[in-house]
Amino acid sequence: MIASLAPFALGLALLGGASPPPALVATVREETKDDVDAPRDAAKLFHKADINGDGLPDWRVDYSERMAWCGTGGCRQQLYLARPDGTYALVFDAQARNEFRMRKTREGRRLDLEVHGSVCGEAGVEECLRSFLWTEADGRYVEIPNRKGDGRLEGLMPLVALDPATYPKSVAAAVAQASQVCEAKGGRLSDTEYAVERTPDLDGDGRSDWLVDASLMTCGDAKDEENGALEMDAGLTLLAGPGATQALFLPIYAYVFDVASRPATFIAVDIGDDCGGYEQPACPQTPYRWDAAKEVLAPAPAARGQRSE
Repeated sequence: MIASLAPFALGLALLGGASPPPALVATVREETKDDVDAPRDAAKLFHKADINGDGLPDWRVDYSERMAWCGTGGCRQQLYLARPDGTYALVFDAQARNEFRMRKTREGRRLDLEVHGSVCGEAGVEECLRSFLWTEADGRYVEIPNRKGDGRLEGLMPLVALDPATYPKSVAAAVAQASQVCEAKGGRLSDTEYAVERTPDLDGDGRSDWLVDASLMTCGDAKDEENGALEMDAGLTLLAGPGATQALFLPIYAYVFDVASRPATFIAVDIGDDCGGYEQPACPQTPYRWDAAKEVLAPAPAARGQRSE
Protein backbone atom coordinates (compact mmCIF):
# COMPACT_ATOMS: atom_id res chain seq x y z
CA MET A 1 0.00 0.00 0.00
CA ILE A 2 1.11 3.59 -0.58
CA ALA A 3 2.12 5.10 2.75
CA SER A 4 0.23 8.33 2.07
CA LEU A 5 -2.62 8.59 -0.41
CA ALA A 6 -2.67 12.39 -0.39
CA PRO A 7 -1.73 14.11 -3.69
CA PHE A 8 1.83 13.31 -4.53
CA ALA A 9 4.21 14.10 -7.36
CA LEU A 10 5.06 11.59 -10.03
CA GLY A 11 6.96 12.04 -13.28
CA LEU A 12 4.78 12.54 -16.32
CA ALA A 13 7.06 11.12 -18.97
CA LEU A 14 4.40 10.06 -21.46
CA LEU A 15 1.74 12.73 -20.92
CA GLY A 16 0.37 12.62 -24.43
CA GLY A 17 0.96 8.96 -25.18
CA ALA A 18 -1.20 5.89 -24.98
CA SER A 19 0.98 4.23 -22.35
CA PRO A 20 0.74 5.02 -18.65
CA PRO A 21 3.60 7.05 -17.16
CA PRO A 22 6.45 4.78 -16.05
CA ALA A 23 6.46 6.28 -12.55
CA LEU A 24 2.84 5.28 -12.00
CA VAL A 25 3.50 1.80 -13.32
CA ALA A 26 6.49 1.51 -11.01
CA THR A 27 4.32 2.50 -8.03
CA VAL A 28 1.78 -0.24 -8.79
CA ARG A 29 4.52 -2.77 -9.48
CA GLU A 30 6.09 -2.01 -6.10
CA GLU A 31 2.74 -2.41 -4.35
CA THR A 32 2.04 -5.79 -5.90
CA LYS A 33 5.51 -7.30 -6.07
CA ASP A 34 4.94 -9.64 -3.12
CA ASP A 35 1.54 -10.89 -4.32
CA VAL A 36 1.37 -14.48 -5.52
CA ASP A 37 -0.76 -13.39 -8.45
CA ALA A 38 1.28 -10.30 -9.32
CA PRO A 39 1.10 -9.39 -13.03
CA ARG A 40 4.22 -9.65 -15.12
CA ASP A 41 3.39 -6.32 -16.75
CA ALA A 42 1.74 -3.88 -14.33
CA ALA A 43 1.07 -1.48 -17.22
CA LYS A 44 -1.71 -3.80 -18.39
CA LEU A 45 -3.75 -2.84 -15.33
CA PHE A 46 -3.91 0.79 -16.52
CA HIS A 47 -6.71 2.33 -18.57
CA LYS A 48 -7.11 5.92 -19.69
CA ALA A 49 -9.82 7.84 -17.85
CA ASP A 50 -11.27 11.34 -17.69
CA ILE A 51 -11.87 12.50 -14.14
CA ASN A 52 -12.40 16.24 -14.54
CA GLY A 53 -12.60 17.02 -18.26
CA ASP A 54 -9.46 19.16 -18.42
CA GLY A 55 -8.03 17.28 -21.41
CA LEU A 56 -5.12 15.76 -19.50
CA PRO A 57 -4.91 11.95 -19.52
CA ASP A 58 -5.97 10.57 -16.16
CA TRP A 59 -5.54 6.88 -15.35
CA ARG A 60 -7.61 4.11 -13.84
CA VAL A 61 -5.88 1.08 -12.34
CA ASP A 62 -8.21 -1.92 -12.52
CA TYR A 63 -7.17 -4.81 -10.31
CA SER A 64 -10.06 -7.07 -11.33
CA GLU A 65 -7.78 -9.11 -13.59
CA ARG A 66 -6.25 -10.69 -10.50
CA MET A 67 -8.71 -12.29 -8.07
CA ALA A 68 -6.18 -11.99 -5.25
CA TRP A 69 -7.12 -8.31 -5.10
CA CYS A 70 -10.86 -8.95 -4.97
CA GLY A 71 -13.32 -9.87 -2.24
CA THR A 72 -16.97 -9.60 -1.25
CA GLY A 73 -16.84 -5.87 -1.90
CA GLY A 74 -15.45 -6.35 -5.38
CA CYS A 75 -12.00 -5.54 -6.72
CA ARG A 76 -9.66 -2.73 -5.93
CA GLN A 77 -9.85 0.28 -8.22
CA GLN A 78 -7.61 3.34 -8.31
CA LEU A 79 -7.95 6.67 -10.10
CA TYR A 80 -5.00 8.98 -10.69
CA LEU A 81 -5.69 12.59 -11.64
CA ALA A 82 -3.18 14.35 -13.89
CA ARG A 83 -2.29 17.89 -12.86
CA PRO A 84 -1.13 20.67 -15.23
CA ASP A 85 2.23 20.88 -13.43
CA GLY A 86 3.05 17.29 -14.38
CA THR A 87 2.14 15.69 -11.07
CA TYR A 88 -0.49 13.10 -10.22
CA ALA A 89 -2.94 12.79 -7.34
CA LEU A 90 -4.49 9.54 -6.19
CA VAL A 91 -8.16 10.48 -5.82
CA PHE A 92 -9.79 7.06 -5.56
CA ASP A 93 -8.54 3.87 -3.93
CA ALA A 94 -11.34 1.51 -2.91
CA GLN A 95 -13.13 -1.68 -3.87
CA ALA A 96 -16.08 -1.77 -6.28
CA ARG A 97 -18.11 -4.60 -7.77
CA ASN A 98 -20.41 -5.04 -10.77
CA GLU A 99 -20.44 -1.33 -11.56
CA PHE A 100 -17.68 1.25 -11.97
CA ARG A 101 -18.95 3.83 -14.42
CA MET A 102 -17.43 7.23 -15.19
CA ARG A 103 -19.51 9.57 -17.31
CA LYS A 104 -20.16 13.18 -18.23
CA THR A 105 -23.51 14.62 -17.12
CA ARG A 106 -25.13 18.03 -16.92
CA GLU A 107 -23.91 18.29 -13.35
CA GLY A 108 -20.35 17.42 -14.24
CA ARG A 109 -18.11 14.36 -14.22
CA ARG A 110 -19.89 11.57 -12.38
CA LEU A 111 -18.77 8.23 -10.94
CA ASP A 112 -21.33 5.48 -10.23
CA LEU A 113 -20.37 2.43 -8.14
CA GLU A 114 -21.70 -0.66 -6.51
CA VAL A 115 -19.87 -1.45 -3.27
CA HIS A 116 -20.02 -3.79 -0.28
CA GLY A 117 -23.45 -3.84 1.33
CA SER A 118 -22.05 -2.80 4.71
CA VAL A 119 -21.35 0.68 3.32
CA CYS A 120 -25.14 1.08 3.14
CA GLY A 121 -25.71 -0.53 6.53
CA GLU A 122 -26.80 -3.82 4.92
CA ALA A 123 -25.43 -7.35 4.66
CA GLY A 124 -22.35 -7.61 2.45
CA VAL A 125 -24.13 -9.28 -0.46
CA GLU A 126 -26.93 -6.70 -0.60
CA GLU A 127 -26.91 -4.08 -3.34
CA CYS A 128 -25.26 -0.81 -2.29
CA LEU A 129 -25.07 1.93 -4.90
CA ARG A 130 -23.01 5.07 -4.41
CA SER A 131 -22.45 8.00 -6.76
CA PHE A 132 -19.93 10.84 -6.75
CA LEU A 133 -19.38 14.10 -8.59
CA TRP A 134 -15.95 15.57 -9.21
CA THR A 135 -15.55 19.03 -7.66
CA GLU A 136 -12.59 21.13 -8.71
CA ALA A 137 -12.96 23.40 -5.69
CA ASP A 138 -12.09 20.49 -3.40
CA GLY A 139 -10.05 18.48 -5.87
CA ARG A 140 -12.01 15.39 -4.88
CA TYR A 141 -15.12 13.34 -5.50
CA VAL A 142 -18.14 14.25 -3.35
CA GLU A 143 -21.15 12.03 -2.75
CA ILE A 144 -24.43 12.75 -4.51
CA PRO A 145 -27.70 10.77 -4.76
CA ASN A 146 -27.07 7.43 -6.44
CA ARG A 147 -28.34 6.55 -9.89
CA LYS A 148 -31.66 5.47 -8.36
CA GLY A 149 -32.08 8.87 -6.73
CA ASP A 150 -31.40 7.77 -3.14
CA GLY A 151 -29.42 10.44 -1.32
CA ARG A 152 -29.43 8.87 2.11
CA LEU A 153 -25.92 7.85 3.18
CA GLU A 154 -25.90 5.41 6.09
CA GLY A 155 -22.18 6.05 6.40
CA LEU A 156 -19.38 7.86 4.63
CA MET A 157 -17.23 6.03 2.12
CA PRO A 158 -13.58 7.14 2.32
CA LEU A 159 -12.08 7.13 -1.17
CA VAL A 160 -8.49 7.85 -0.16
CA ALA A 161 -6.69 8.14 3.16
CA LEU A 162 -6.45 11.71 4.45
CA ASP A 163 -3.07 13.24 5.18
CA PRO A 164 -3.06 14.78 8.70
CA ALA A 165 -0.78 17.50 7.35
CA THR A 166 -3.75 18.78 5.31
CA TYR A 167 -6.15 19.06 8.26
CA PRO A 168 -7.45 22.56 9.00
CA LYS A 169 -6.17 23.90 12.31
CA SER A 170 -9.57 23.36 13.91
CA VAL A 171 -9.64 19.69 12.91
CA ALA A 172 -6.10 19.15 14.16
CA ALA A 173 -7.13 20.87 17.39
CA ALA A 174 -10.10 18.51 17.83
CA VAL A 175 -7.79 15.52 17.46
CA ALA A 176 -5.29 17.10 19.86
CA GLN A 177 -8.04 17.65 22.42
CA ALA A 178 -9.00 13.97 22.28
CA SER A 179 -5.34 13.09 22.74
CA GLN A 180 -5.15 15.29 25.84
CA VAL A 181 -8.24 13.61 27.34
CA CYS A 182 -6.65 10.20 26.74
CA GLU A 183 -3.31 11.23 28.21
CA ALA A 184 -5.04 12.62 31.30
CA LYS A 185 -6.40 9.12 31.88
CA GLY A 186 -2.92 7.65 31.60
CA GLY A 187 -3.31 6.46 28.03
CA ARG A 188 -1.90 6.97 24.58
CA LEU A 189 -4.19 7.82 21.66
CA SER A 190 -4.03 5.89 18.38
CA ASP A 191 -6.13 5.17 15.29
CA THR A 192 -6.82 8.89 14.86
CA GLU A 193 -6.56 8.54 11.08
CA TYR A 194 -9.80 6.53 11.07
CA ALA A 195 -11.67 9.16 13.06
CA VAL A 196 -11.33 12.09 10.65
CA GLU A 197 -13.40 12.20 7.46
CA ARG A 198 -14.53 14.69 4.86
CA THR A 199 -18.30 15.10 4.74
CA PRO A 200 -20.71 16.35 2.10
CA ASP A 201 -21.10 20.13 1.92
CA LEU A 202 -23.04 21.11 5.05
CA ASP A 203 -22.83 24.90 4.91
CA GLY A 204 -23.59 25.59 1.24
CA ASP A 205 -20.19 26.97 0.25
CA GLY A 206 -19.66 24.24 -2.35
CA ARG A 207 -16.84 22.57 -0.44
CA SER A 208 -16.69 19.44 1.68
CA ASP A 209 -16.70 19.83 5.44
CA TRP A 210 -15.18 17.77 8.26
CA LEU A 211 -16.14 15.17 10.84
CA VAL A 212 -14.11 13.98 13.86
CA ASP A 213 -15.53 10.86 15.53
CA ALA A 214 -13.63 10.26 18.75
CA SER A 215 -15.39 6.91 19.23
CA LEU A 216 -13.20 5.52 16.46
CA MET A 217 -9.99 6.44 18.27
CA THR A 218 -8.28 4.05 20.67
CA CYS A 219 -7.02 5.22 24.05
CA GLY A 220 -4.50 2.54 24.88
CA ASP A 221 -3.46 1.96 28.46
CA ALA A 222 0.17 3.02 28.67
CA LYS A 223 0.73 0.40 31.40
CA ASP A 224 -0.75 -2.43 29.34
CA GLU A 225 -0.30 -1.50 25.67
CA GLU A 226 -1.10 -4.97 24.33
CA ASN A 227 -4.42 -5.54 26.06
CA GLY A 228 -5.47 -2.37 27.81
CA ALA A 229 -7.93 0.19 26.44
CA LEU A 230 -9.25 3.10 28.46
CA GLU A 231 -12.72 4.54 28.13
CA MET A 232 -13.04 8.11 26.90
CA ASP A 233 -15.97 10.49 26.86
CA ALA A 234 -16.14 10.22 23.11
CA GLY A 235 -18.21 12.44 20.90
CA LEU A 236 -18.89 13.43 17.34
CA THR A 237 -17.71 16.83 16.10
CA LEU A 238 -18.78 18.39 12.81
CA LEU A 239 -16.76 21.33 11.53
CA ALA A 240 -18.01 23.68 8.81
CA GLY A 241 -18.31 27.32 7.82
CA PRO A 242 -15.48 29.85 7.53
CA GLY A 243 -12.37 28.40 9.11
CA ALA A 244 -14.00 24.98 9.58
CA THR A 245 -15.16 25.86 13.09
CA GLN A 246 -17.20 23.56 15.31
CA ALA A 247 -20.74 23.47 13.93
CA LEU A 248 -22.12 20.67 16.07
CA PHE A 249 -20.99 18.38 18.87
CA LEU A 250 -22.94 15.32 19.99
CA PRO A 251 -22.28 12.38 22.31
CA ILE A 252 -21.86 9.01 20.60
CA TYR A 253 -24.56 8.76 17.97
CA ALA A 254 -25.16 6.83 14.82
CA TYR A 255 -25.61 9.22 11.94
CA VAL A 256 -26.80 9.60 8.38
CA PHE A 257 -26.15 12.22 5.71
CA ASP A 258 -28.87 13.21 3.27
CA VAL A 259 -27.32 14.59 0.10
CA ALA A 260 -30.68 14.91 -1.67
CA SER A 261 -30.89 18.29 0.04
CA ARG A 262 -28.38 21.04 -0.72
CA PRO A 263 -26.55 21.79 1.41
CA ALA A 264 -26.62 18.30 2.84
CA THR A 265 -28.55 17.44 5.99
CA PHE A 266 -26.90 15.72 8.93
CA ILE A 267 -29.20 13.30 10.75
CA ALA A 268 -28.37 12.06 14.26
CA VAL A 269 -29.80 8.65 15.12
CA ASP A 270 -30.32 7.94 18.83
CA ILE A 271 -29.65 4.19 19.05
CA GLY A 272 -31.35 2.27 21.86
CA ASP A 273 -32.11 -1.30 22.91
CA ASP A 274 -35.80 -0.85 22.14
CA CYS A 275 -35.47 0.42 18.59
CA GLY A 276 -33.83 -0.26 15.27
CA GLY A 277 -33.91 -4.04 15.48
CA TYR A 278 -36.01 -6.65 13.75
CA GLU A 279 -39.72 -5.87 14.21
CA GLN A 280 -38.80 -2.88 16.38
CA PRO A 281 -39.71 0.75 15.68
CA ALA A 282 -37.14 3.02 14.12
CA CYS A 283 -34.82 4.86 16.47
CA PRO A 284 -35.42 8.59 16.98
CA GLN A 285 -33.79 10.77 14.34
CA THR A 286 -32.95 14.46 14.54
CA PRO A 287 -32.05 16.29 11.32
CA TYR A 288 -29.63 19.21 11.50
CA ARG A 289 -29.37 21.95 8.86
CA TRP A 290 -26.96 24.82 8.47
CA ASP A 291 -27.95 28.06 10.22
CA ALA A 292 -26.07 30.73 8.28
CA ALA A 293 -26.76 33.46 10.83
CA LYS A 294 -25.29 31.49 13.75
CA GLU A 295 -22.84 29.47 11.62
CA VAL A 296 -23.87 26.21 13.30
CA LEU A 297 -25.87 23.11 12.46
CA ALA A 298 -29.25 23.48 14.13
CA PRO A 299 -32.18 21.07 14.59
CA ALA A 300 -34.52 21.31 11.64
CA PRO A 301 -37.73 19.75 10.26
CA ALA A 302 -37.35 16.50 8.34
CA ALA A 303 -35.37 17.16 5.17
CA ARG A 304 -36.34 16.25 1.63
CA GLY A 305 -35.22 12.70 0.91
CA GLN A 306 -35.18 11.66 4.57
CA ARG A 307 -36.94 8.42 5.47
CA SER A 308 -39.24 8.60 8.47
CA GLU A 309 -38.65 5.02 9.54
